[in-house]
Formats: sequence, C-alpha cells, structure tokens
Amino acid sequence: MKSSLMKSLIAGMIVSGAAVSVSLTAQEAAPAAKPEAKPEAVKANPLDAIPAVVAQYNGKDITKQQILDEIDKSLKERGLDANAYPPEMLAQGMFSIVKGKVQMDLFADNAAKAGFKINKEEAAKLLNQDFENLKKLNAEQYAGIEAQIKAQENMTVAQYIEKEAAKPEVQQQVAIYKWLTDNTEVTDKDVEKFYEENKAERFTTPADPEGSIRAAHIMIAVKADDDKASEESLKKATEIIAKLQKEPAAFDAIAQADSACPSGKMNKGQLGVLVKDRPGYYGKEFDQAAFGLEVGKITEKPVKSEHGYHIIRRDASVAKAEVLPLDDTMKEQLKGMLRNKNMQEFSNNVFDQAVKDGKVKIFISEPQQMPFGMMGQ
Repeated sequence: MKSSLMKSLIAGMIVSGAAVSVSLTAQEAAPAAKPEAKPEAVKANPLDAIPAVVAQYNGKDITKQQILDEIDKSLKERGLDANAYPPEMLAQGMFSIVKGKVQMDLFADNAAKAGFKINKEEAAKLLNQDFENLKKLNAEQYAGIEAQIKAQENMTVAQYIEKEAAKPEVQQQVAIYKWLTDNTEVTDKDVEKFYEENKAERFTTPADPEGSIRAAHIMIAVKADDDKASEESLKKATEIIAKLQKEPAAFDAIAQADSACPSGKMNKGQLGVLVKDRPGYYGKEFDQAAFGLEVGKITEKPVKSEHGYHIIRRDASVAKAEVLPLDDTMKEQLKGMLRNKNMQEFSNNVFDQAVKDGKVKIFISEPQQMPFGMMGQ
C-alpha cells in the first residue's frame, strides 16, 4: 500500500537524469554580410499546451496547477525537486496522474456511500495484515523491506505502520481497498476452478528434454586483456572451489554473494536446462565441463570462458512432469492474484460508467507512447 496517491502515481512517471535534445532554428545570413551569431530559438514548454482545467469530477474543476502543486509536494517529500525534471516528462505523465486522481476521488466517494469508514485503526489493521501475510509468504522479501524501512525511516515496521496509518490519504486508500474487496470476493471454489483449468499450462513443470542436463555456476568476471586481473580472478575462483570441496552446501550463498552472472542473485546460480550439442551462452568448454560432471558434483578446476572463470555444479534433471500441488501457500497466492484481477476489472467498469454518465471528464489526451524509462521504477 503506497503512502500517498501522488507518490505512487508519480514514481512511474518521472525519471531522473533524462536528457532532452533541443533543436535550434537556423536563419539564413544576408548575402555579402558577415555572419552574426543567431539567437537560439525559444523552445516551447509542452506544459503550456495543457489546458488550465485538466478534468472535471461531478462538475468540479481539477486544474493543471493543482496537479503540478501535488507533484511538487510529493517530490519534496522524497527530497527531490520538480524543477530538475524535463517538462516533457511531466507533460507526458500528466494524463496518467490526472486519471489516477479522478479515480481515487470517484472510488473514495463510492466507498463512503457503501459505508466504509476512514480511520486510523482500520488503516493500521490492514497494513499489519499486509505485512504479516508478506512475512508468511516471502520472508526474504519482508526482511528486505524491513531493512529498507530501518535505513530510510529509522523505524521498526510497527512504528512505520503507526505513522502511515495516521495519514488521511492512506486511510482513504484503505477505505477504497475494503470497498473493492467487498465487491470482488474470491472463494475457495474460484481458486480451485482456476487451478484445474490451468493445471497443465501453468502449474506443471515439464520433464527435461532427452539428452539435456541442469547446471548452476558461480562466475568470477575477468576484464579483457588484463593479465593481472585474470590472475586475480583465477585465484579467487580456485579459492572458492577449495572452500566448496569442504562445504558443498555453501554453493548457493556464494553464488548469490560473488557470482558476476545475474543468475547468482536471481536463482542462486542455477542456469536451468542445458541441451547437448546445442551451443550454450558460455561456450564449448563450459558445456563440456558441465556435461562431464556427475549429478551433485562441482568442477575441480575453474573453467575459463570469454566472460570469466566458472565454478560449475551439475544439478538433478526433471525426469518426469511434476504438478505443483494446490497447497495452502498456493491457494493464498492464487486468491490474491484473482482478487487483483477482479479488482482491476471492477474498478475499470466503475470508472468507464462514470465517464459514460458524464460524472468524469478528462480534457487532455492519453499519450500514444511513453518515453523509455517512464513506465516504472
């Protein structure tokens, strides 16, 4: 749950450090006259093209200045300055920000009419529930968020929840969330039906192809044409192998901490399926070493590729298709996914109907394509 509407909306709309190309209009110099420096053409501010009134909700105007003030306020809360961002990006993001604000106003009114109260106690209760669910389903992610809160806010999770729950905008979001969930209930039968209908496609791990293996690796990168760096990398890889010979179970942790391959942090070094006689990313020598290992064994010497030195472990293959069971954890995950899907469809329908009824009017056009980098952080 985001702490503020504008924070959540603006986060995906603005990218720091973006470069803006400026084209200058040249004018011809008069014949036989000494060329003079021409003044740079004044570049139009794209925000000027946006109307003063950007939307209406229930006949009440929402102005461009209101939106810009909200953007400025939100960025200042994050220690940022709106003046540092190109106006092109603000203009491109304006439609999404305006639409998001109108949606929140619309949904908040619907929640209030349905009797969902906005108060600190309800907000704290839901935030606590969210954190507890995350802790149960993904302890590693919870620990990361907990550490981030401590580093950025100098607070415990409980203190952070207390602070956030006191904010009116969070209380409003909680009321909206409770209204949405009340209208998009997902039952155990819904979950079971989805699971059965998608078992083969989404919940079955197929058997590995014949002649393939599975492998994991730890890669120590080497800088090109740097003999000294190469020697240091080889030495480090050799030391890791010596450690793994005494403690093979440390492979996953070392891969996460030291491997230069993205597979280290993402998958504890696991590369998945390697197919025989099909050239792999790390080359012939890597593949030969991997296929030459017994299951569970680790290479006794580092294997060199153009990317660096590799410590390779052969993992067990999937001999037959395996169906993921619909256990309690899976049920909770699917229930959350289906609830989010239902919420999206329901909220879209409510907004579209408000537009159709004339309660909502947006006076700016949706951009055709978002610039690179503006769609998420």
